Amino acid sequence: MNTMNFYTHLAKQGKPENIVLATIIKTRGSTPQVSGASAIFSANGLVHGTIGGGILENTITKMAIEAVSTGKSELVEFNLDGKITDESGSICGGGATVLLDADPSKHNVAFAKLKEDLAENKAGLLITIIKTQKNDEISIDREWLAEGDGVPADLKEDLLPGKIKELLTRRKTLLLRQKSATGENTIFMEPVLPEKRLLIIGGGHIGKALCHLAGLIGFDVTIIDNRPEIKDHSHFPEAHEVIIGDIENILQNTLIDSNTYIVIVTQGHKHDATALRQCIGRGAAYIGMIGSQRKIRLVKDSFIKNRWATKEELDEIHAPIGLDIGSETVEEIAVSIAAELIKESKTRTRMKTKKGVSIIILAAGTSRRMGEPKMLMPYEKSTIIETVAEKALLSKADHIVVVTGGYGPEIRNRLNRFAVDVIVNRDYEAGMLSSVQAGIRALPPGTRAAMIMLGDQPMIETEVIDHLIRVYNNHAHRLVIPVYNGKRGHPLLVDLSFRDAIETLDPQVGLRQLILDNPEEVLETEVDTPAILKDIDTKKDYMDIINGG
Repeated sequence: MNTMNFYTHLAKQGKPENIVLATIIKTRGSTPQVSGASAIFSANGLVHGTIGGGILENTITKMAIEAVSTGKSELVEFNLDGKITDESGSICGGGATVLLDADPSKHNVAFAKLKEDLAENKAGLLITIIKTQKNDEISIDREWLAEGDGVPADLKEDLLPGKIKELLTRRKTLLLRQKSATGENTIFMEPVLPEKRLLIIGGGHIGKALCHLAGLIGFDVTIIDNRPEIKDHSHFPEAHEVIIGDIENILQNTLIDSNTYIVIVTQGHKHDATALRQCIGRGAAYIGMIGSQRKIRLVKDSFIKNRWATKEELDEIHAPIGLDIGSETVEEIAVSIAAELIKESKTRTRMKTKKGVSIIILAAGTSRRMGEPKMLMPYEKSTIIETVAEKALLSKADHIVVVTGGYGPEIRNRLNRFAVDVIVNRDYEAGMLSSVQAGIRALPPGTRAAMIMLGDQPMIETEVIDHLIRVYNNHAHRLVIPVYNGKRGHPLLVDLSFRDAIETLDPQVGLRQLILDNPEEVLETEVDTPAILKDIDTKKDYMDIINGG
C-alpha cells in the first residue's frame, strides 16, 4: 500500500476503535524494511501495510494484538543479528526500532489535514513526537507540516527551509532526540508525497491494459481521449478520471508537474504529435510515446524544425516506449510500459534533486544610492538577502544561485546556513546582465528555466514565486512576467532555450531586449500584490518598505 493511501485510510476511519499503528522509526544495518514503513493492526492481525514480513512482522503482530487490548503504546528495539543456524530469529544482520501507537485516532486532525493537502498535490512532513516519561511509558503526538507551512518554533533550528526540501526531494526520514524536563523526546519526521499521477493519452487497447496495471502499482490514472464511444467509465474501472474531448484543449488545461507521468498511445501519428507538443517542457516526471523508430525520428525532426522543443528536451522522451522485454501482444506491451514507469519512478526517488526551474538571485550591486550594503540591512528577523533566500528556498524551485559582486564575502557569510549556491560575478560592474549571464552559467545541467529575482525585493512572497512556476509549467510560453494593475514587474521567468540569445544581448538593454524580440513568447500573469513593482534602492525606499509602504 503506498504512503498516501495508508494515511488517508486512517483519515477515512473517523475514530476507529481497537487498531494499532506500527511504524519503523530507525534501522541499523540490513533490515527487511526501511525507516518509515508502517502497518495497521487490529485484534485479528494485520489490516494494511507491512513492516517487513517474516519473523519481525510476526513478532510485531503479536505485540500489536496485545496493545489493542491494553491500550498501551510502546517503543520497541529489535535485534536482527540471528545466525543462519538459529531455529528462530532474523538473520538480516541489523536492527530496527518500532513505534507501536495504540491510539492513532488521537491524531485524526493531523491525518485529515494530510489527506486534504495531498488531494491538492501538496507534499509535507508527518511529525511524530514521542515523549518518554520517567516511568518509561510513552505518549505520542502528531502534527502535519505541509510544504510551505511555517515551521513550529521548537523545530526551527533543526528544520531550515533547505532541510525540509531535502527530506521531501530525497524522501528521507529524520530522527531527532531532544532532552526535556520529564525525560527524552524522540521526534520522527516522515516525508509524505501525493500519489504519482499517470496521464494515459489514448484509451485504446494498450491504454486500457496499462490503466489496469498502473492502478495495481499505485498510480492515480487519468484517461484522455477524443473518441466519445469510450467515455463509459466501466471500460477503465481503475481510472480516477476519464476525459473525452479535444486532446489539445484538454492538455492545455491539465496540471502537469514533477509528480506527473505521461504515456502517449493515441490512435494516430498526428494525435501523438499534438499531445507531445502540449506536454513537453512542462516539467513532467516522465513522458513516453509509442511508435516505430522512423515515426519517432520524424516527430523529433519536426519539433526541432518548428522550434517546439530543444534537442535536450526531446532526448528525455522515452520513445519507443517501454522496457525491451521482447513484447508483442497488447498485454505484453502494457507490461513493458508499466515496468518502465516503475523503473523511472524508483530512479527519481534516488535522485538527489530534479533540475527543473532554478532561481537566480541578483545581489552583485555596490549599493551606491543606498550608501551602505543594502543586502545586509535588517529586514524582518534577519537581513534583506537572507529574507529573499529563505522565501526562494520555501518555493517549488529546484535550485537557488545567488550572484554576488562587491560584497561577496559578507553576503556568503550571511548565507552559509542556507542550501544555496553563492557565486561571485567578477564582471559585476558591467551591469545587471553580466550577473544574469554568470548565474545561468552556474546552473546545474538539465535546468529548464531560470527565474531572475532581484536581491533587493524581500517583499516578494513564496506564493508569487510558486505562481510563476505553475504558470510556466502549464503553458507553452517561454517568458513569464508578473503583472499588477497592467504594469509588469519582477521576478521574470525565462526558459533556457534562450540561453545562447542571453549571452549575446546588448548590456545596455539587457533582458528587456529578449522580451522585445520575442513578443509571441511572452505570457503576462496577473498577481495580487504591488510588491512586484518595487525594489529598494534608496534609504527612502527602505523606510517606505519597512513602514509598510
